[in-house]
Order: sequence, then structure tokens, then C-alpha cells
Amino acid sequence: MSEPSFGPAPPEPPISYPPYPPYQYPPWSPPPAASADATRRHGAPRRPWWLMDRQLAWLRRTDPRPWGAAVIGWPVLALVGGLLVTGVIVLALDASGLPGAVSEAVAGLGFYAALVIVALVAGRPIAARYGGWTQAFGLIRPRWMDPVWALATFVGGLATRIALFLLVFAVAPSWRDTDYSNVDKLSGLAVAELVYLVALTVIIAPVVEELLFRGVLLHAGAHRFGFWPAAIVTSLGFGLLHTPQVSFGAPTVLLGGSLAMFGLLQCLIVRFTGSLVPAVLVHMLSNGLALAVALN
Repeated sequence: MSEPSFGPAPPEPPISYPPYPPYQYPPWSPPPAASADATRRHGAPRRPWWLMDRQLAWLRRTDPRPWGAAVIGWPVLALVGGLLVTGVIVLALDASGLPGAVSEAVAGLGFYAALVIVALVAGRPIAARYGGWTQAFGLIRPRWMDPVWALATFVGGLATRIALFLLVFAVAPSWRDTDYSNVDKLSGLAVAELVYLVALTVIIAPVVEELLFRGVLLHAGAHRFGFWPAAIVTSLGFGLLHTPQVSFGAPTVLLGGSLAMFGLLQCLIVRFTGSLVPAVLVHMLSNGLALAVALN
């Protein structure tokens, strides 16, 4: 009597690791270990140390579809168009006889409000695919270590930018007396003007710019092109955004280069922590320091 034939044995199913919310693992903790059986048969899985890289890996596993060009294109168009429209609004309000401070206040608030709306509209479809803005763009609730990372990044970034300026001035001594600040001297302001300026510079601008540059643009660019291309391009764009505030030439190079370096450090802290909160705190400290220097 012949033995029954059951055909070839089915292949073993691939070892899969269950998806995990990336924001549950702080950057100072080791990656979760694989099971002993999976490690024996396939080796320990390689998971990146940078928390943002873990987030992106989780996003690709959860939904590998491309994000599309709109999540990058619309914010870029909003930045370019917003700068042009803001300049036109300031000129029109100045021509109508309004004080310069009032016209700049109206234009500044309108510019940042438009950026927030565009960032939310562009990022909403992506956030909906992954269960929210936390997973997709790093809008994680504040953690107790965030001020520590922010202070360390602020001090390290300030030292780096000072060293960069010293190197540039050693190569080009004629640039030492160049006024490259994008904050005018502010002594003699009325109380209402000072309150508005602090709110816009120290609170509104850091939140909006970090949401747009290190939130939507950096994450979308890193998902499509990798971290370093996205970080370099968004940092250069961040520097260029502020150059219209100074005269063309050496001030443009100094201010743009300094803020591009600042933007790159911001990208690194977001990559390390996976959160926008430390970057926002660093931005607030930097703008607050610049404002305090201008007031004195």
C-alpha cells in the first residue's frame, strides 16, 4: 500500500514584526528586541537609532504608497507667493497713510496665517492615512526631556554659528562691519507694539516655521528623497526666506548662511527626537535672544 502524498511542504511565512507607534520609544532607549526565535533564524533586525528614521520606516511599512507632490509643492508655492503678496500689502498700506508698524503687523499676521492654512491642507491627507499628525509629521505631545534637548541644541548651535562667523571674518575681514541682522533696533517702542512683536517673533513665527519646514517639508522630503537631501534643501530654503529682510550682497550671504546652518541643526534635532517640540523651543530661544539684543 503506497503512502499518501501531501505534495510539497508550504514555504515558511516570512518573519514580520508588528507595527509599533514610533513615538512610544524615546531616542535615548535601545530599539525593541526581536524574539529569540526570529533572532536565531534571521539575525537581529537592524532598526535605526534616529527616532525620525524609525517613524519613516514605520510609515513605509504601514502604507508604502507615495505621498505625491502636493504635500511639498503647495507649501513651497505658499512661501514664494506669500512673500510677494506680503510685500505688496505692506507697500499698499504704507501708501494709504497707515504707520509702518501697523502695516507690517497686518502683513506679518496674514502671512503666517496663510502658511498655517496651507500646511494643514497639504498635510491633512497624509496625516489621515497614518492615524494623525503625530505619526506622520512628528507633532508629538511635549515630553520632560524636550527642554533638555532644546537647551543643548541652542547652546551648541550658538557656538557653531559663532565659530562659522569667526571663520568667515578671518577669510573676508572686510565683512566684519557688515550689518546682517534682520531685526532693527527697537528702543522706544510703545507697549502695544512691543507685546505684538514679542508674540509674533517669539511665539507665532517659531511654531509656524517649524510646522512648515521641519514638520511638513522635512518629513515629506525625507520620505521621498531621504533625510540629507530634504534637510539640506529645506535649510537653504529657510535661510533664503529671511534674506529679503536685509540688503543684497554680504548681508544676504551672512544672514542666509547663518540661518541655513540654524535650519540644518533644527533638522538634526527633529531627526534625533522625532518631535517638533524641541525644535520649536530652540527657535523661540534664538528669536528671543535676537529680540533682546535689538531692544538693548
